[in-house]
Amino acid sequence: MNDFQRQMTGIPASGKMSDTEFDPIEGATLLSLFFGLGKTLRLVGHDNDTFKNQIGKFWERFELVAEGADKLTIKIVTGRLFINENLCRTALKSEVVLEAIERWNALAIGGIEISFQPETTGLATLFQILNQTSGVETSEEIQNKLVRADVSGIRLLSTAEVEEGTGLPEEDRTHMRRQARSVFFQSMRAISESTSQILAGREGNIRQTKQVVHSLVDQLMVEDSSLLELTAIKDYDDYTFAHSVNVCIYSLAIGVNLQMDHRRLSQLGFSALFHDIGKTKLPSDVVKKPGAFDNEDWIMMQRHPSLGAKMLLKNFPISAHTVRGALTAFEHHINIDGTGYPRRRELRGLNLFSRIVTIADTYDALTSGRIYIKQQISPIEVIRKMFYQMDQKFDQLLLKVFINSIGLFPAGSLLLLSNDQVAIVEKIHPDQPGLPVVRVIGDRTGVRQTAKLVDLAAAESAEVHIKRFLNPQTCNIDLKYFVLNDLPVE
Repeated sequence: MNDFQRQMTGIPASGKMSDTEFDPIEGATLLSLFFGLGKTLRLVGHDNDTFKNQIGKFWERFELVAEGADKLTIKIVTGRLFINENLCRTALKSEVVLEAIERWNALAIGGIEISFQPETTGLATLFQILNQTSGVETSEEIQNKLVRADVSGIRLLSTAEVEEGTGLPEEDRTHMRRQARSVFFQSMRAISESTSQILAGREGNIRQTKQVVHSLVDQLMVEDSSLLELTAIKDYDDYTFAHSVNVCIYSLAIGVNLQMDHRRLSQLGFSALFHDIGKTKLPSDVVKKPGAFDNEDWIMMQRHPSLGAKMLLKNFPISAHTVRGALTAFEHHINIDGTGYPRRRELRGLNLFSRIVTIADTYDALTSGRIYIKQQISPIEVIRKMFYQMDQKFDQLLLKVFINSIGLFPAGSLLLLSNDQVAIVEKIHPDQPGLPVVRVIGDRTGVRQTAKLVDLAAAESAEVHIKRFLNPQTCNIDLKYFVLNDLPVE
């Protein structure tokens, strides 16, 4: 396994996940500065003070991110950005970065190596050449232009050079999925234990909760698909706690894509984990009622936001985590237009965390068919419903960020392909959300003993497309088995 693969998975030579010192938020800022140089140069020219200042800021950020290294490498692999082999997903939310990636793809540029040697004129020359280059030139031809212009310390990498050897061995893919499962179930245990402590009149274990949230954040930063896949399972033994973890994962995915720092992500994750804790004070026959709610059930259910806020403030030490968690618990059923519950005496803007958790909570509830709507709905139908209600119920920007985070075909979705094969979504391509990587697990004749990975964005899969989502229950397919176990891959 090469260095690129190990950094991509977060797996060092020992085979265990490591805590990387790379800060993806700082990395995203660096990438925005770097790719923004080309646009600034086109607008103002290389002698303009704005352009010179931006180059200076880039070198300052370079030193911070490189952490003493004398070289920095930026790579684009299947629509994902890497800095010195560290995945940096958050940068893909920058319009400037996305425009530059499209330009690089057209020129077959897969990456760039920058040494901490050239004067600022070296970068200016690089972007002058790129701006003047037609779409028919290759990265090698552009590199020759840099050499003739006496630019040193900058080397362009072709797409073929970058993507060679970047495939992820199956044993490491399996390791990632197992690591995600471990973090997921640790989170379920933590919310279950804290809830039990609170119901027994004891103080909740905020340290343990912070630890599992940090583990979820770290996992999402390294590779989010393995965690998101676990949220697709809707038949856990105790879905109450699984729902809380699912909402936490979805909320953190939004937070990561909003480039929140670790402190705010920790507070967001805590708030999401405990958003529904008030339901534990309600009669279980109401919370788990299989049929439709009557008026008395609704009155009872609408108490849980207020109950949850009081429980958090009473049973945890007062801190930023507790206050934000209580506010989120209280507000997560209040709509963006002020309707919903609980009713407030005066209207004011909703807390950012509340708006995020509202989206995550609604999506998970609708796709599970557990609460309020007793029928499981496919992810794409849920997305349509949520977009239809966007002006009344949800923050429009945050909803769009959420959809970009999970994709049109979220990890763990069961699909029927045009060749009549049945597959589970493995991961999405950020630049091609409608063409995910899938694990084929069977066909109309039944399930298989082995799985086959198929990249629907690859040229060899051009004739295969997605026909529709499948409901695991109606198809009699145990989705949980395929997500929690690792079938041998052909």
